Amino acid sequence: MKIVSSNLKNIGQRKLAKQMNAIVAIAGYGNNVLDFMMNVVMGRNIWNGTNLSAAPADLFLMVELKSGGKNKGAAVSGTAVPCMANLLNAMNFIAQNIPALVGNYAYAQAPGMLTGRHESV
Repeated sequence: MKIVSSNLKNIGQRKLAKQMNAIVAIAGYGNNVLDFMMNVVMGRNIWNGTNLSAAPADLFLMVELKSGGKNKGAAVSGTAVPCMANLLNAMNFIAQNIPALVGNYAYAQAPGMLTGRHESV
């Protein structure tokens, strides 16, 4: 089982769309933060030759998603909702469009939960 955990400070819609620097993009690691994350999480070929597994993640945990609210244990709100949807959609898009993955991976999400002031998991 491959579990990936990511903690990018206050990640939200704008941070997912943030462009990577030219060196990272030209090297093929991703044009923006979402691309970069999906290359890591889904074990894309760019990481061959590293210590990272080439298999897609079975479980992907996002820490510090930007959310509304401050009551620990409450449901996420605000930008965390579309951010989680974009991550889920990106993972499923890759899983459904790479022949070796088709039929082997279908991702779903657990409800997000507030862990602190404007932060969630």
